[in-house]
Amino acid sequence: MQVFFDEQIFVTQRFGGISRYICELAKALAATGEIRVAVYGGWSRNAYLPQLQETQHLRVIYRPRKDELRINSLVKKASLAYRRRAFQQVLGRDAETVYHPTYFAWDGKSGALARASVCTFYDFIPELEKKPTERSKRFLASRREMAAACDALLAISASTQQDFVRFIPDSTGKVSVTHLASDFVPVTDTEREQAVLIVGNRDGYKNGETALRAFAMAAERLPGLKLLVAGGGALTEAEHLLLGEAASRVETVAADDAALQRAYSRAGVLLYPSRYEGFGLPVLEAMQCGCPVVTTKLSSLPEVGGEAALYYDPDDVDGMVDAVVKLVTDSELSGKYREAGLLQAERFSWAKTAEATLAVYRTALEHKR
Repeated sequence: MQVFFDEQIFVTQRFGGISRYICELAKALAATGEIRVAVYGGWSRNAYLPQLQETQHLRVIYRPRKDELRINSLVKKASLAYRRRAFQQVLGRDAETVYHPTYFAWDGKSGALARASVCTFYDFIPELEKKPTERSKRFLASRREMAAACDALLAISASTQQDFVRFIPDSTGKVSVTHLASDFVPVTDTEREQAVLIVGNRDGYKNGETALRAFAMAAERLPGLKLLVAGGGALTEAEHLLLGEAASRVETVAADDAALQRAYSRAGVLLYPSRYEGFGLPVLEAMQCGCPVVTTKLSSLPEVGGEAALYYDPDDVDGMVDAVVKLVTDSELSGKYREAGLLQAERFSWAKTAEATLAVYRTALEHKR
C-alpha cells in the first residue's frame, strides 16, 4: 500500500499550515513502516519540502525554484504535467495506491488511475462567507466536486466533520476525523512574563479587535503588562488608536517555529477569541509550551482545549480581561492551567494522526476491491 500526495498546496504556499500538515503527516505515515509515501511537490519554492528526509518508506519528488516570482499558470501547468509522469512511476511500484490531493482541484486522470482517493477538509470558512464572489463561487464548486469524487474524506476536528452536515450533506457518510497535531516544546532558558500573546491574523472571524481591546483594558490594571504579537502583520493605524497608550507595550515577535515556541514559553496567557476554527492550532501549541489559554467555546476550540482552557463569549471583553489579569498575577491559578494544558496536549500527536489516517486509507482501499 502507498499514498501519493500531489503538488497543489506546495506550488501555492512557501510557508503555510496546510503544506506543513502534509509534510508532517507524510513523515509520520512513513515512520509506521506500514505504507510507502510519495510526496510530489511540483516546481516549488515551499520551505518544508527540503526538510523532508527520504527514507525506505518516504520518497520526495519536486523541482526546486530559486526565483522570487509569484505562482503563475505556467508553474501550475508544468507541475501538473510532471505530476502525471511521477504518478505513473509511483503506480508501477504498487497498484494499491491512494491519491491524496493537497488542495481542492480534482484531477480526474490521477483519480482514475489510483485505487482510492482521499482528501482533507480543514474548515468551512469559504462556505461561511456572506457575499461570495464569482471566484469564490468557483472555489466552492471545486470543493463540492472534490468531496463527491473522493472515496473518503478527512476532517481535522469533529467540529469540521459536523460542518459537512450543513454544507455538503451528501458526503457526511464518508468523513472521518483525523486531528491535527504539533510537536512544540517549552523553551527552558526563558522566564514566564506578565505578557499576553496574540497569534496569527487578527481580522474577520479571528476577532483580533476584541483581543486588542481586552489587552488595553487589562493594561490599565497592570502597568507592567506586555502584548506579544506573532504573525498577522504590523499593527494598523486603527489598531494603534484602539490600544491607545497601551500601544507602547506591544512587542512584535517572529512567527517561525523557534520564535513561536519562545513566545509561548514567555507569555503568561494566550488570548485567542476566535469565532471559528477548523482546529485552532495555537491553542494546542500554547498548551504544549505551558502557556495558559483564554479562548471561546465555539467550533473546534473546546475540542482542542478540553478542560485546560478558560472559555468566554467572543464579545465578553470584561470576562477576558478578568481572566488575563488573574492568570498573569495568580501563580497558583496559572500553574493549575499550565499543568492541565500539558496533559490535554498529550491527546494530540502526529503519530496518532498518522494512525487515524492510515485506517481511513485501508478502509477506502477495501471498499474499492
